[in-house]
Amino acid sequence: MARDDSPGWLPEFLGRGPEPLSEPERIELLGEVFGIQGGKNPRNYVARAEVDGPIKRALARRRPIVIYGSSKQGKTCVRREAIPADESIVLSCQQHWSAEDINKAILRAAGYVPIASQTAAQKHENRASDRFDAKGKLTLFETGLSTEKSHGHADERTDTINPEPVDLSDVNQVISKLRELGFQKVVVLEEFHVLATETQKRFAQALKSFFEDGLVRFVIVGIWRGSDRLIQLHGDLAGRIDAVDADKWNETSLRNVIQFGAHLLNIQFDPKFSGSLIAQCFGSVWIVQEVCYKACESVGIMSDDSAGKLVGALNSTSAVQSPR
Repeated sequence: MARDDSPGWLPEFLGRGPEPLSEPERIELLGEVFGIQGGKNPRNYVARAEVDGPIKRALARRRPIVIYGSSKQGKTCVRREAIPADESIVLSCQQHWSAEDINKAILRAAGYVPIASQTAAQKHENRASDRFDAKGKLTLFETGLSTEKSHGHADERTDTINPEPVDLSDVNQVISKLRELGFQKVVVLEEFHVLATETQKRFAQALKSFFEDGLVRFVIVGIWRGSDRLIQLHGDLAGRIDAVDADKWNETSLRNVIQFGAHLLNIQFDPKFSGSLIAQCFGSVWIVQEVCYKACESVGIMSDDSAGKLVGALNSTSAVQSPR
């Protein structure tokens, strides 16, 4: 028997219906609710106990987390929901990166400035304010002072002089430098699957050291199937990491996505439309989001008074079709 999708069936968390929106507000809101948008989670984000729960528990235990699954199944969204932006640094892996490049990116994001970069910055500042000694040397760089005076004014400097270079191939030195910097944020490595296999393998080895030290927490996001990808790369990670499958979208979760979005837009989806969409979407939340967006667009949700409008009825132009 098909489930009733009338306004009477709404999860308790939806609350009362929203106030009517103006046309510009509807146009903006539709794009924030349905469809694919970058930079933030959709307004109709639905938490899944079997996905969001394990991630939060692993973070509390300070264990490395692997979020894996197919493309556009909510891996990044669930990571954003679990970790506030100001408590993480997010790095998008590049195909050409080596293990050293990953460590370099982490250190830079943590606030470490290589000595070469500081030298260039110091030269520029000294040229601008004539802060040379009689021999033309960068006096403050040599002394390592953190406050400079120019024409009677003091400029506070926030970067740290790093006279000793870090060996980026030595995870122990990287950890030591992060500890000196007082680093406490979660490191997120997005697009981990694009790295060369050898780079993945070397980082998997380093990840064990990061875990044993306990300072840095990692979240690794990648497109693949199978929970043991990193364990295959380095067997010692067995029992030390938690893997979460972002592909787990059951009928209830998908239905909540549709209903929560309808609630936010103050519209209704035809029950047969919702049932057919869920049956034909292959468990893909992306397909659900895109089809709902196109269905709303086809009946003028963005351009006229849409309060209470029925979307997806068989006599409308919004037939259920998977996006190409």
